[in-house]
Amino acid sequence: MQQDVCTAEEARSQMQTMLDNAQRKTADLSSQLSLILTKQQQQLRNEKETKSCLDRMRLDKTRLERELQVCDIKIYIYGGRIVYINTTI
Repeated sequence: MQQDVCTAEEARSQMQTMLDNAQRKTADLSSQLSLILTKQQQQLRNEKETKSCLDRMRLDKTRLERELQVCDIKIYIYGGRIVYINTTI
């Protein structure tokens, strides 16, 4: 009978160790998942902000092009710099 008690105690101890290990792994995976989700949310916010900025720049470009047509101003750009402006006003 005492041997049965020792065997049961050993089995309980092993089960408790397995449970503790499983809880640690679960907590670790939960932390990793939270970190990944936080990074993903930040990336999505950055992408949305970049898209909004790009849309605003496109609208500004279109507006400026219309203004230039109204004023009949020609701007020549080379290498990202204005090299010549021709006005007929």
